[in-house]
Amino acid sequence: MLTKINRIKILLLLGLLGLFLEWGCVKRETFSTQLDEPLEFSTDTVFFDTVFVTIGSATYNFKVYNRNPEGVKVNIRLAGGENSKYRLNINGRATLNYEGVEIPANDSIYIFAEVTIDPNNELEPFAVLDSVIFETNNSFQSVKLLSLGQNINFFNNVLIENSMIWDNSKPILLFNDVLIGENATVNILPGTEIYCYNGARLLVNGTLIAAGQKDNPIVFSTHRKEASYENTPGQWFGIWFLSNSINNVMEHTTIQNSVVGARVDSLPNVGRFKLSLNKCIIRHVSSVGILGFSTSIFVENSLIHSCGQYGIVGNLGGDYFVNHCTIDNSLVLVPRQTPSVSFDNAVFTDASGKDYGFGLKAEVTNSIIYGNRENEIQLINDTKIPQSFDTLFNYNIIKHSSYRFNNTNFVNRNPEFVSFQNGDYYLQNNSVGIGNGIYNVAEDLENNTRRNPPNIGCYERN
Repeated sequence: MLTKINRIKILLLLGLLGLFLEWGCVKRETFSTQLDEPLEFSTDTVFFDTVFVTIGSATYNFKVYNRNPEGVKVNIRLAGGENSKYRLNINGRATLNYEGVEIPANDSIYIFAEVTIDPNNELEPFAVLDSVIFETNNSFQSVKLLSLGQNINFFNNVLIENSMIWDNSKPILLFNDVLIGENATVNILPGTEIYCYNGARLLVNGTLIAAGQKDNPIVFSTHRKEASYENTPGQWFGIWFLSNSINNVMEHTTIQNSVVGARVDSLPNVGRFKLSLNKCIIRHVSSVGILGFSTSIFVENSLIHSCGQYGIVGNLGGDYFVNHCTIDNSLVLVPRQTPSVSFDNAVFTDASGKDYGFGLKAEVTNSIIYGNRENEIQLINDTKIPQSFDTLFNYNIIKHSSYRFNNTNFVNRNPEFVSFQNGDYYLQNNSVGIGNGIYNVAEDLENNTRRNPPNIGCYERN
């Protein structure tokens, strides 16, 4: 049992503790009734980059500073009220109007804002304005909110059964899976921008014709328009050409920010390429730039760079023609365990245990295969069953420590790009690739006339 003295000591301690707590609470709840200095803000205008209607923006934030020696209570509201396109989150509360927000002395709070814009008939981007009003002791201040809304042609989980044209009157947004049916052809006109939501896939079981122009290219990219997402890979799946797809052509077309740039499935079509790419750019993908399975692909005057794994893969055999291409993985933000280029004739075993081999024919000419690994090319001949393994490499720059190529190739020579860090893959004047190719095509990626002999790689210079 507690003695009388101990009980008295405990009561005294509890009393002192109560005094301390009361004093602390009083200190925390003391707020100024007038401002010595107005509130300060990290910005006077929160600018949302182009926002696609109905989809919504990223979340932006700004800070509100109280530089005064006492705390303040602030009423915060959207000027547009319930009709505003914007939404706020203050201290974890989603709201349009929050009264009595406490900002302690010499402290700050974050305010988060996002916007969703309804469709209208505008073809050009249009401004959407509002402001956040701050009322402190009958003093009013504001931070402006500004967005550029953009109407779109929206495709969400649809099957395109009839042929159609995509033009550049409005951007196109792909959401989830968009399938071009077996009997349909989609023609994409120059200057068309195709934005792809997280996880979106363009599946082609019919035909895709994307015919851009040098000064009016076609671009497939992420729907995120903020500058911080410009070079971010893996934000959508990519373009997948399925088994029945035929006669696909892409020219002056860029594919970026995806997991795979272009995946091409199934057996080659005799006498034709299933996918032909000319003067195209594939960049900032998290996995593979061009991925082929027992198929036929033609790639010319194209740039493939900054891929998380491979630039080009020809798997399970097939027919691959690569001419005047630059394939480089010098700048990749994740550790790579794979080469930039890989070709094999791997045997496929079906469920019954039967082996199939389709043979490989790969011809690479006037091209650069380079990157940040010691070996940037891989050739695998599967001898499990008799089948062809036919590879031809002429007039290339190839990074590999042990493979032997004929003497028209430059092995383990730095191509001397102007600046791969900035995506500039022109060759410097001292590059071994200057004037050491073989003439077989008239123009380069940017429609510059090829000299004879031409430069190796996708760009002509000097």
